[in-house]
Amino acid sequence: MNGKRAAGKSGEYIDAEAAPALEATREHRFPLSRSDREALAMFMAAQLSRGRAAREGLAESIVEVNRLLLRVGASNYSDERLHEITGQEPSAELREMMANSDKYIEIQPTNAMLLQSMLSSVQEITEIIDMRTWTLARFDSPCLFTGEHPFVHINPSGDSLGFGVATAEQLYLPTSPTQALVLSHPWTS
Repeated sequence: MNGKRAAGKSGEYIDAEAAPALEATREHRFPLSRSDREALAMFMAAQLSRGRAAREGLAESIVEVNRLLLRVGASNYSDERLHEITGQEPSAELREMMANSDKYIEIQPTNAMLLQSMLSSVQEITEIIDMRTWTLARFDSPCLFTGEHPFVHINPSGDSLGFGVATAEQLYLPTSPTQALVLSHPWTS
């Protein structure tokens, strides 16, 4: 399945399942049913991997890891192993190209690879999100908005620890201009 079709399928599956849960929060039906809570937790997990910044960050990481692997291989592979992997006769030039791949080799992850990598952890993150304490915060006037990253984690205490989904004090998802889900870590509830 190509990247765009896979993204469409994940969007249909994840977003369509979360829509009734989002509507329930807007209609003040809270706490959510078990199925709505699970669907919304999966939606939030998927939101963490969506968007240009997430894609670009992952692509940069993949390129860096591959360049590091090439450098390690250039330094440590035996001639036999190097021939087996590259299909070329081992030479100082080949090892030089591998060791300095940024000068000689373009590494570009495919969209399908990025999509697969980004969505591979959604189920695990969903479980972490679902374990949190969920609160629906309501505001008297419209003051909330979303952007490319509608699901965010911010530590109200200002501590520098807890920037990830598993450790952040609180996670936030605006569900309307006047409501947001606040997911607290069990130790701060």
